[in-house]
Amino acid sequence: MRDSIGGIPASRLLFLSLLGNLFLIAFMAVQFLEIGRPPAPPMPPPPPAMMVERLATSVSDEGRAIIMAIYEQRQQVLDTLFGEMGHAQLQTQQVFAGENFDEAGYKAAILHRKEVADRFFSEMADMFLEIGQQLSPEDRREALKRGRF
Repeated sequence: MRDSIGGIPASRLLFLSLLGNLFLIAFMAVQFLEIGRPPAPPMPPPPPAMMVERLATSVSDEGRAIIMAIYEQRQQVLDTLFGEMGHAQLQTQQVFAGENFDEAGYKAAILHRKEVADRFFSEMADMFLEIGQQLSPEDRREALKRGRF
């Protein structure tokens, strides 16, 4: 056996090969363990106040004043719809986990949850439309860096 390959000592190459193999074994073990795990449930949207605050911190002072004024006009409706959306999700989960599966009840709960979510996201879209109409082009570009519209 040669003492070196390309000027690198054989013992060092053997050690690096061993490390590479250990890395591959660890990677394969993690992949194997992940196969049986169910996918994570989708994350609910953040509360409206958090979304608006994130947006407001990315724009000028004038833009922030516009955003907060528009949000304050819609805050009560948005907070109510957001709470209804969470309640509808909880109802859907409770129907699904019931002692006897109620197919009609589950379908009704899903439709109700979808209706509430549609109203919430429609209200958010209307608010962002109003905000977009009043922000400067520079503020709109900065806002895009912090959110999805």
